[in-house]
Amino acid sequence: MTKPKTTRFDTLTLHAGARPDPATGARATPIYQSASFVFRDS
Repeated sequence: MTKPKTTRFDTLTLHAGARPDPATGARATPIYQSASFVFRDS
């Protein structure tokens, strides 16, 4: 019989306060691989 997995401190702090997304059920904050910037001059 295997021991049940316990959540370590690092995992707890990373996911603290995160609530499941009501639309997708995702529990983790998504990582968006895009960015936008505003420049005064180009």
